[in-house]
Amino acid sequence: MPPKLGGCVRKPLPRFTVLSEKELRGLSDFFSDWARLMPRVLVPGGHVFIASNPLLSPIVSSALMGAKFERRGEIIRLVRTLRGGDRPELAEKEYDFISVMPRSCYEPWGLFRKPLT
Repeated sequence: MPPKLGGCVRKPLPRFTVLSEKELRGLSDFFSDWARLMPRVLVPGGHVFIASNPLLSPIVSSALMGAKFERRGEIIRLVRTLRGGDRPELAEKEYDFISVMPRSCYEPWGLFRKPLT
């Protein structure tokens, strides 16, 4: 079902399993550009703490490490639900472009540090 926020109905959200190679490259480019801008607003030793998901975490981590951030680790947030990409019953025709995938049981939050020098 399309998400609703404040009475406004938005378009259905695609799941990350339906992203094409071009879209994945676009995400990689976005996070690479973002990571290159981060040092301007962080002091040496400043940290970036960013939420992700198991499918996109490698893209986000690679972008930050490519911008010379030090990977300090990953904090795992446990998710206790089986609901993920499920659709309403018989919605396959209306939402055929949305994949059905169970939600993972965790969210990886990356922790990165701007180098001290």
